[in-house]
Amino acid sequence: MDVSKRKLANRRRSVFLFPFICVLVATLTAAVSLEQVLRSWYLERTEQDMQQVLAITLNTIKRIGSDNYEIGVAVDSIGLATPKYHISIANLDAQLIGDSYLDENGLGLADNLKQAPEFQQALQRGEARLIRFNPVSAKEIFYLAKRFTIGQFNGVIRIGLAIDEYNKAVYELRWLLVMLALVGMLLMGILVSMFSRYINALMSKEQSTLESRVEERTRDILLLHRLTNMLAACQNLKEVQTVVEDIVPRIIGSLNCSISLVNSSRNLVEKKIDWSGNWPGEKVFNPQECWALRKGKPHFSHDELSSQICEHMGESEENTLCIPLVAHGNAIGLMHLILTGRAESLSNDMIFTIAEHLGLALANLNMQEKLRQQATRDPLTGLHNRRHFEEAIDKELSRSQRYHEPCALLMIDIDNFKSFNDTFGHDAGDYVLKAISLLLKEAVRSEDTLCRLGGEELAVLLPKANINDAIACADKLCRMVSRNHFQLHSTALGTVTISIGISVYPVHALSAEGLNKSADLALYEAKTKGRNRFEVAINNEEGEHSYCLVEVDEEKKQAKRSNS
Repeated sequence: MDVSKRKLANRRRSVFLFPFICVLVATLTAAVSLEQVLRSWYLERTEQDMQQVLAITLNTIKRIGSDNYEIGVAVDSIGLATPKYHISIANLDAQLIGDSYLDENGLGLADNLKQAPEFQQALQRGEARLIRFNPVSAKEIFYLAKRFTIGQFNGVIRIGLAIDEYNKAVYELRWLLVMLALVGMLLMGILVSMFSRYINALMSKEQSTLESRVEERTRDILLLHRLTNMLAACQNLKEVQTVVEDIVPRIIGSLNCSISLVNSSRNLVEKKIDWSGNWPGEKVFNPQECWALRKGKPHFSHDELSSQICEHMGESEENTLCIPLVAHGNAIGLMHLILTGRAESLSNDMIFTIAEHLGLALANLNMQEKLRQQATRDPLTGLHNRRHFEEAIDKELSRSQRYHEPCALLMIDIDNFKSFNDTFGHDAGDYVLKAISLLLKEAVRSEDTLCRLGGEELAVLLPKANINDAIACADKLCRMVSRNHFQLHSTALGTVTISIGISVYPVHALSAEGLNKSADLALYEAKTKGRNRFEVAINNEEGEHSYCLVEVDEEKKQAKRSNS
């Protein structure tokens, strides 16, 4: 243990020493490089400024003249504008013609420039630049000299700048280096702190990883529990889609998924639900087109051992996973996933668990739907039964009362149906019942409720329909049924007629019981007056029921008009 601790301590010392060495080397390298860069930049910038002053001076001389007096005036004016530069102009004999630091008396007493090395170099090369000590000013001076010719004058212009500007820049550079060193120390402290945190992070990494995994696993378990509870409470596929769109992406991410169900004949599979994007595969396909259904096991389209894409995926080349949804020993459908992005890090067990919950939920939903159909549908005609009718009429009357809208009820009875059964048999009677139910179903609106109350008695509930709407509907139904000729196999059954009683909320009744009673009485009146007709219930002033006759038979109408 002591040996391992010493090794750990040595490692820590080496880790802490490393950033100090790096910062020190980086600071020294930066200091040397920065001084060289600044020196080069300073001299280059100074020379540029001096070239500009030189060009301005020569242009001024060109404009005002090139005799000795005019040259002196030009030098003095430029010198006043740029006092830090020492501007001198001499002829080829090295005699000073103008100097920005000397007046006329000073020019007469000043030495010529014959001994100045920059003057000699300018005469020989045309241009010279150098740094030398000037004994007169006792300073280091940076000189730029250039030979020129303007008009009849040939001479040399010299511009000088005291090197103390450069020394000042060096002084500022040293302060900059001090600041750089301080910044380096600060960076070194930051690096040491970062390395210390890095070491602490390494020591606690495994613990954090385990905690993260436990937290993620707990979250997934809670989401699965929530998914199970919500699926158990769903009553239709629309609610199932809403639940899976909300919860499943929180577990497996935004993977493009869909759920397809096998139909009752087990010869087609149809997509019912999808989420996280449009599903690229077929919407309806044969069970044999899916490897997962044929194998009875999950199927990956691309894995390490093979690449077999299901036919129902069409031209899609995506990596897909098909999982059979099994419930009560039967495959009721498929769950499809396109495996992209986060899917590579997902556990297959989690996906299979979700598929298992979905399979059980959809199987229970299918069973509930079958029970609901049995409870609310007539098995012979497929129409809603009396139980559904009673719920529907209460619901529609409540809605009509809330929004102050009418609601009509048509009570329908097949005429002479008992004698029809006695003549042609119950098979023919069942056939006619189904045929008439189909005719009525096609004739009424989608929002209307068509029910078989029992035997040959039917009812149609017409929401938002007034008396005129109900009369038009009843007339349409009577005509449609009476004009139809029924035939079972090769036996002609002839025509069948219906009688209809009409009552309307709130004209004839304010309750479901009153509406039913009014319609029954109107139907009875239609039967009494000859059948194949409809009657409307009316309240007279004494409150007694009477009925308004509306003929269906056109011949009877014409006879009535001729008699009148």
